[in-house]
Amino acid sequence: MSAAKHTPGPWRVDAHMNVMYRDGLVAFPCISGGFPQEANARLIAAAPELLEALIGLMELESRGRIMPIGKEWDAARAAIAKATGEQP
Repeated sequence: MSAAKHTPGPWRVDAHMNVMYRDGLVAFPCISGGFPQEANARLIAAAPELLEALIGLMELESRGRIMPIGKEWDAARAAIAKATGEQP
């Protein structure tokens, strides 16, 4: 099964904590109810860039430019797989 593509960034957070992309369209509306809205909104808005950064690190590793040491590399691979719907 092919993984669906995410909506490309950059995303941003507006004054109401809505996560916005492309020409002011709302990607994720603010959800009330006692959750840490600002922190969640900022994390969601950063998701495309975080995924791109992790994929970039894996590409550097595959070219031998970075030595993968530690459990963090496995966590990075797992996070990429989770975000893309692929097997780690």
